[in-house]
Amino acid sequence: MAINTKGKPVTYGTKTGGGIISLVATRLDANGTEGKAFEGSMYASEIRVSYDSDQNTAVNGEGETISYCVYNKRRTLSLTGIMVNTANGIPDGSTDNIANADATFAKRILPGDNLYIGMGASAEWAEVQADDTQYFAVGSNTYGSGEGNYVITSIEKTRSNGAFAEWSITAIEHITADVSASDTEFD
Repeated sequence: MAINTKGKPVTYGTKTGGGIISLVATRLDANGTEGKAFEGSMYASEIRVSYDSDQNTAVNGEGETISYCVYNKRRTLSLTGIMVNTANGIPDGSTDNIANADATFAKRILPGDNLYIGMGASAEWAEVQADDTQYFAVGSNTYGSGEGNYVITSIEKTRSNGAFAEWSITAIEHITADVSASDTEFD
């Protein structure tokens, strides 16, 4: 979403049209088959993407750097927001009631689960939008393809008196980059 500030447009908010994004978490069962552990929506109050890596520096006997190496490049996604149960979601939220809202909050998403995020047809933030849109073929909704292929590293659920219950999810994606005259994109 964008707004004009003193005549200049700037990006604003977590998503065009509101902060609702679709989330699907999958995990392998005992037979090695991937299945959905959670499917629902989040009113995303904050979405952060950061890039980091590990590095080594080699120095000579005089303390001067002679080599520098960057490896283990990764993209880290941090989501914070209020979970919203959806019809045909997991757990099923076809009826809006307190029991289904509590069931959604109580659903377990675990570190190691794959995380797919759908931001809509425009895939307005390719770094966040899932690269595999098969998980979002629900009804007439369409989702654009992005670059995101995340694995959850931590999840925190927060409930406090007089405030909405929130989830905070951190996930990473290891990335490689080909750097040449014609290819400077992440693979």
